[in-house]
Amino acid sequence: MVGWTRAFGIAMGAALAACGTHEMRVASGDSVAVRAPPAAPSTAQSPPSTKDDETDYGIALLRRSEGNAALFAALAAYVDEHPDSPRGPDALVALGDIELEKGTVDPGRVALATAYYDAAQRYARRLPAPAAYELAHIRWRRDDLDGALELFKQVIDRDSRGSGAAESRAAALSDLPALLAASGDPGKAYAFLRALGHDQPTTAALENLADAYDALGKFPECRAVYDELRRRDPINACRWTVHYRHASLLANGATLEAELAKCPR
Repeated sequence: MVGWTRAFGIAMGAALAACGTHEMRVASGDSVAVRAPPAAPSTAQSPPSTKDDETDYGIALLRRSEGNAALFAALAAYVDEHPDSPRGPDALVALGDIELEKGTVDPGRVALATAYYDAAQRYARRLPAPAAYELAHIRWRRDDLDGALELFKQVIDRDSRGSGAAESRAAALSDLPALLAASGDPGKAYAFLRALGHDQPTTAALENLADAYDALGKFPECRAVYDELRRRDPINACRWTVHYRHASLLANGATLEAELAKCPR
């Protein structure tokens, strides 16, 4: 398995293509040049190392009460002191969280957050649900829709008992129709829903998908979903047919108001 520090070097090289250069030591002893925006001056000091993995990690987390600058310095020192630690991915996720928070005022920091999350995922294979959810939205904003869907699947599939997992799962399920609508045709969306264990996606899930296609102006896809609903839910066929006809009008460049204006008065 690739060590997490090597994974971090790879992720940084891929994610950060344009800013100042910084050297990072990896577990193999190599140095990896990574690019990052210049850091703001900080007076935060990293705690001295005890050389004990778990103790140092606990001490680093205690710096949270002193603010993000102190926590970041402590975690960065931990990463440097313990390049082969199984706690490495946890530290990388925490560093990514801090960079993502900075990204609200400095968009360049989002690339750093992505690199930290990517490195943690490459080593641990499975990010904590809140980090996976945030990374999914970063992927979505960058039009990596397949990558975003895979991360959403991880968030939705996982045990919801972890910290923040239930909230992240609910948020991913709420956001899913819009992401599916953006990522492709209804057939791809149905396949994704089946992969989540929905052999027959619920009518509510399909109606949400149709609404998402409508909001994006993808009227042929919207019509196709309503046609699927007519087939799957014949009891409500009249309702779905009305929506189907409306989507057909929109797909042909018409509006409901314009069509109604043609009716005899």
